[in-house]
Amino acid sequence: MNPTAQKPRYEWFQTERAITVTVLKRGLSSSEDVQVAYADCVLKISAQGEAIFEGRLSHPVEKTRFSLQVTPRKVELQMPKTTADRWAQLLADTAEPKVRVGPMTKVDWNRLEKEVIEEEKQELKEDDGDTGMTKALRQLYQSVDPDMQRAIMKSYVESGGTVLNMNWDEVKNKKIEVSPPAGLEYRKD
Repeated sequence: MNPTAQKPRYEWFQTERAITVTVLKRGLSSSEDVQVAYADCVLKISAQGEAIFEGRLSHPVEKTRFSLQVTPRKVELQMPKTTADRWAQLLADTAEPKVRVGPMTKVDWNRLEKEVIEEEKQELKEDDGDTGMTKALRQLYQSVDPDMQRAIMKSYVESGGTVLNMNWDEVKNKKIEVSPPAGLEYRKD
């Protein structure tokens, strides 16, 4: 590791039962990219072969019950406490402030809002749930001829989103009835 390279920023908080450390690190895709080592109160978190957090915790934690969450922008490690004591600081060998009182820094809310919106857009691009279905339907709609587009729109709107028909000759002269999936009932709110 380059000694002049800056370590990723981290934050921590605690509950009565656990300590949570969040390390801000971009470019991670899964928990397989992250390794956690803990021995004799020394915690080391590595990502893609690089140590992104390392230090001696001020109190012991339960090593066997760690919970790790990895997103494209951060690593969050939750560690159960061995006792319900309140920790004054995370690390034993630093001069962290004893108690956080009031805002530590000014927050640029406009910049923060832009970052959150950009992050949400990125997550939508990567999401394969409903967003993927919406994207597929949009591509389908844009790739068909105008008669099919009319059939899709008419069947979808008249059925309350429960029917999708691409045959204009079939739907042009009739009312499309609501047809919910088996076992479900349609409610008009």
